[in-house]
Amino acid sequence: MSDEERSMLISAVDEFFSKTVEPANVIIEKDGISDEMMGKIGSQGFIGLLFSEESGGSNLIPATYLLMLQEFARFSPSIALLIAIQNRIAYPLLSGVDGGQDVLKAIASGKKTAGIALSVSSMNREAVGNLSLEKGILSGSKSYVLSPSSECIIASTDEKPTAMIATRASVPVKRYHALGFRGLGIGSATFDKAEHMILMRENGDQKMQQIFDMLDLDVAAIALGMAKGSMHKALDYSKVRSTFGHILKDYSPVAFSISSMLEEIDLLSAKLNDPNDFSIAGRKHFKVRAMELAVRASRQSIQVHGGYGYLEDFGVEKFYRDSTSLQTIFGDGYKDSMELADQVYGDKSGFL
Repeated sequence: MSDEERSMLISAVDEFFSKTVEPANVIIEKDGISDEMMGKIGSQGFIGLLFSEESGGSNLIPATYLLMLQEFARFSPSIALLIAIQNRIAYPLLSGVDGGQDVLKAIASGKKTAGIALSVSSMNREAVGNLSLEKGILSGSKSYVLSPSSECIIASTDEKPTAMIATRASVPVKRYHALGFRGLGIGSATFDKAEHMILMRENGDQKMQQIFDMLDLDVAAIALGMAKGSMHKALDYSKVRSTFGHILKDYSPVAFSISSMLEEIDLLSAKLNDPNDFSIAGRKHFKVRAMELAVRASRQSIQVHGGYGYLEDFGVEKFYRDSTSLQTIFGDGYKDSMELADQVYGDKSGFL
């Protein structure tokens, strides 16, 4: 894909999300991403971005996918994360099993979604469930499931050998009143006697860990999209909001901080154009920097909006909530720093 074609594709995303998603963001944050919304997104070909054509997808190269993911997050972090789950978790796991292709085609068209039990995220410091598979029958539950209302929930069992399964239909769930990613939702799911596909009969936990370890650039793209979205709202607000007889942009602390933050975001975002240039350590460091930048940018945007920034009508508070939640789900400061140090030194380091 040429740079011109990629630019046209990003422009198409911007136009569609501006007209379709942005006006519905308050409802998405309150009631979740509707089936109707996913159908509209799927009809544009914006879901199965990395899927093969046989699976109903677009078979895009990673760089284009990451830039589109960033653009999704600029409008709705929940939608961006849901699409990342479909492409980077559901697709590689379902594409090689019987019945998986049919599920992937339904996902690509927006008729179904896949959720994921967070057994290997930073959530694993707490008990995450007691899911077991015995004689082909599932029993037990998972405590932390992203998009728990999805028809297809991917989870690893909590017994040895650890299997990995995917449900074929919705299972009973209890949604939490989550701080972040409210459009996506998080909750517990009960799998008793659920109809399912077996993705792996053993080493499911290791496979899931490998997948999560490969999500660094996806997480970074979503974080940078949130940073950009929150700062563009601050930029727009500073042009119309007046205080003490002057527009906010006329005040140097406001103008300088917004312009500096936007430049920092653009500099990091440019690295998404060449994802193959990252080393393993570089991906890890890039993810950490992007997540930290998303928190700083969203906090600054709220400050620019003043007390109004905490009101949902302005749409900036979701970026702050989601940026901190992104760190909770995909970030482990100590673990990430240790892995980065090990990669740099080429040996075990930083453990004292």
